[in-house]
Amino acid sequence: MVARYVLILILLSVGLRSYGQMHDMDSLLTADPAFAAEFEARQSQFDPFDESHPLDISIVADFKSFNRQKDPENYHPATLQYVINDTIRLSREIGIRARGNHRRATCKYPPIKLNFKKKLAVVDWIKEFDKMKMVGSCQDAASFEQFVLAEYTIYKMLNELTDESFRVRLIRVNYIDTSNDKMKSAERMAFLIEPHQSLGKRINASRVDTPVFTLEAYPEPQIRLINTFQYMVGNTDWSIPALHNIAVFKPNDVSKFTPTAVAYDFDMSGIINSPYAVPNESLGIANVRTRLFRGLCGSVDEYSNEVELFLSKKEILYGTISESQFLTDQMKSSMTKYLDSFYATLTDEKRWERVVMTNCK
Repeated sequence: MVARYVLILILLSVGLRSYGQMHDMDSLLTADPAFAAEFEARQSQFDPFDESHPLDISIVADFKSFNRQKDPENYHPATLQYVINDTIRLSREIGIRARGNHRRATCKYPPIKLNFKKKLAVVDWIKEFDKMKMVGSCQDAASFEQFVLAEYTIYKMLNELTDESFRVRLIRVNYIDTSNDKMKSAERMAFLIEPHQSLGKRINASRVDTPVFTLEAYPEPQIRLINTFQYMVGNTDWSIPALHNIAVFKPNDVSKFTPTAVAYDFDMSGIINSPYAVPNESLGIANVRTRLFRGLCGSVDEYSNEVELFLSKKEILYGTISESQFLTDQMKSSMTKYLDSFYATLTDEKRWERVVMTNCK
């Protein structure tokens, strides 16, 4: 099952008849049976996270106040708008709040959580998908938009390695600030992260919000894959036992007991190398470009399946970077060179064994 709020917008962009100038989605579904029937007939055919082209939306809010407060607890009123064509625009009242810890403290614009206020939804199945994470630029400079696009690319690379990963959807956001009469706007690229309900549906599991599993409870191949991927992109900002930038899912099948760990939030990765990314002092590395293996100890033989997987996906992973329509040549070059150094280590048995045995757990 997918995040239905974005899905609604996509469905309406592929040929539903025009309904005038401005409409609230729930009101339209309630007032017009023909529209509701047409929507219902189309909704099962689309999955927004399978689409690669950017989705264009507008978010209208008092962003001056929102960005000043960066409140992680309370939702700020906002309106999401989506233009279908020259004659129709859909709107929905939502809430937005700041999320993330490091970026809230260091960025002008914090990451956002969108709250679609399920109590206002008139379609029952929409109520299941009330919140969604959105990752946008930290600052105004164009280079910061590239960092967002690079993180989006990391998610896409992980998708190529395992289905047990969050899918992402690229969006082009027009931020309309209502803090004064001028209604200033700014357009920047961002991306949405697949809600955990959607991922859980795909892998037949439910998210666990507390660290109830020991590291030994997870399947070793799954943990070794995460270890290798985090080392590849140069990310040290994660911990499975502490559930730091790790989501855990337990099987819905009660006869199965092995949890699933899913990595997310890669903005501190060395392959991106953003100016606000700094490693934890306790790790003993000078900067995020320095890789540090933080995974399970193991011999080359024990990591042989992971090595084989990453080698078999090598061209696809490089292609995920090189074929991006939105990364600059400079960013592509930087990410590719960083990937080169990983594969140079991976294909050198002695170097790879030193990596997995020096700082392993």
